[in-house]
Amino acid sequence: MRRKPAALILALLLTAGIATSAEAAFPGGDGRIVYLRFTPRAMTPRTIRPDGTGDHELFNAPSGAYSFNASSDGRKLAFTTGNGQRIAILDRLTGDSTKVISATTLHAQLLSSAAFSPDASKLVICSIHRRAPTERLFVVSADGSGATRISGDASMCSPDWSTTDRIVAAHVGRRTKIFTMDPDGGNVIETVTRPSLEHNKQVGPVPSWSPDGSQIVFVSAAGKQRTDVWRMDADGTGLARLIHTPYRWDWVALYSPTGTKIAVSTTTGPDWYSPEEIWIYDADGTGRVRITDTKVDEYLQTWIPI
Repeated sequence: MRRKPAALILALLLTAGIATSAEAAFPGGDGRIVYLRFTPRAMTPRTIRPDGTGDHELFNAPSGAYSFNASSDGRKLAFTTGNGQRIAILDRLTGDSTKVISATTLHAQLLSSAAFSPDASKLVICSIHRRAPTERLFVVSADGSGATRISGDASMCSPDWSTTDRIVAAHVGRRTKIFTMDPDGGNVIETVTRPSLEHNKQVGPVPSWSPDGSQIVFVSAAGKQRTDVWRMDADGTGLARLIHTPYRWDWVALYSPTGTKIAVSTTTGPDWYSPEEIWIYDADGTGRVRITDTKVDEYLQTWIPI
């Protein structure tokens, strides 16, 4: 996701830590997948059914919106807009968008992504700052009030909020670490430490909860190898490689709302900058089916429950 005019846009977003959203699905029926399509001229939010049908632009999505995350009932989508300056919420029923919070409110340079709490009353937000820690987590009410910083001295981003009321986030540096914590920032657990990518230490694992909050999926490289999809239990045990795609790079993975499927953004070629397409797997990593085939980047965002 990191080349040419459109890829350059995404590369800049990644460098700032703001295009790294692929959030967990809340329980429900397997509705529609939201993804970003990158062409040389535009970044377009789109939606598609898990069988590859019904592909179209996301209705009422503001221009330049990205880092989408669905609420538990599928009605609302949180997203980043204004070149990383605002977090807003799109009501899919009415088509209205409402600003939640701005970067200036959090004294931040940029806002990266946001994930809903199980009841959609709050959001966990990753903000980007000039001074260390450069990536910080805040919990804020859905109306933008009561912003509270929950991360400590370590940079953390790519947050996701589970049905069991735990937040997962990633730290990317010389080593990639995944943490879980309570919504007030307490009870922090370092679940896993993995090698960072040799060529780009800004690309994180984007951890994503299973619908029941018992497992986490993420992408990771083993040394200088290409990235694959890994899975672990919520406490960090049971770490295992779930999906291995030889001569390809996996960049984002997330569970379906039923927990029976996993969607993955995977490159179409052996180079890390090759265009990405979206594939659907059974939850055990078998049954690979490709649902997009456009020869441009298709970057997973969220899976809307129905």
